[in-house]
Parts: sequence; structure tokens; C-alpha cells
Amino acid sequence: KQWYQRRVRAHIDDLYFFIRSESMKQYFAPYLCCDMVKMAAAFNTDVDSLELELMALVGGEGVKIDSFNKVLRAVKRNEKEQVRRDVIELCNTLQFKTQELIVKTAILKAGLVIKSSAPNIDEKPSTSSVRGGGPL
Repeated sequence: KQWYQRRVRAHIDDLYFFIRSESMKQYFAPYLCCDMVKMAAAFNTDVDSLELELMALVGGEGVKIDSFNKVLRAVKRNEKEQVRRDVIELCNTLQFKTQELIVKTAILKAGLVIKSSAPNIDEKPSTSSVRGGGPL
């Protein structure tokens, strides 16, 4: 039992912070707007301290803090617009890949295969591969 207490004691602050952060997220989750005065009372703290905690917690997670009115607001995301952008991007990618495959197929069908002109490292280039057939 003492071993367990010693091991946990080192992580108490981290556990407390994690539990408190998750509790704040769950408190606000069902609402679009939340009064920070009531939230501060629920978390047994003052509004200014709560505001500082929330700023550290929600930085960029779709929540805005109205410091003047002491209100926490959820930012409404336009999911339809994001889906539309994703579909357009996917269609453009599909169109590009299709055109690429059509060109590759046409090249293969016409027998226009491009081979590498770089000589093999192990082999010395022969003089017959150079134009004119003679040494440079």
C-alpha cells in the first residue's frame, strides 16, 4: 500500500489537472453558451481563475470566451461547407488521376516506351552508343 501511495503521489498534480480539464469539457459539452459565473461556482473557483484555466484548456477547440459578458460560447461549424470542400478536392484528385492513367495507357498502346539513358555504373559506355561512333 505504501509503495502505491509513493508512486501515485508523484503524479497527483497531473491527475488532478487531467480530471479537472475533462470535467470542464463535459460540463460545457451539451451547451452552445455557458455562464462562467455559474461554471465558476460549480468548480469552486472565482471567475478570473476559471477564465485563465479555460483559455489554457480550449485554445482553438471551437470555443470562444467572452471576457466582457463572462460567457463561454461554442463556435458553430459549417459541416456542409467542409463536406462540399472535401468532395470538390476528391473530385479534382480523381479527375487528375484518371487523365494520368489515360495518358499512360495511350503511351503504352502506341509503343512509346521511354527507357533510361543513364548507363549502368558497372559497365563502361561503349563508343558505339555515342553519336558518330568515334571517340570524343
